[in-house]
Amino acid sequence: MSYHDLPKGNADRELGRKIYMDVLDDRRGFRYDQLGIEDPEIWAEIFEEMGKVAREAITERGQP
Repeated sequence: MSYHDLPKGNADRELGRKIYMDVLDDRRGFRYDQLGIEDPEIWAEIFEEMGKVAREAITERGQP
């Protein structure tokens, strides 16, 4: 299973997925076939943490 097949999740996961897909998905070294991570739980965790950090960074800057 790739990150393309991961079911939708909470708001942090979806934000992290959006960031990853828009910024890293097609970049050399970050593509699914280059990373070798097949566990959907790992992808869910990666996306959720990315989303959480992005949301916290926005909040720290005084944004909603």
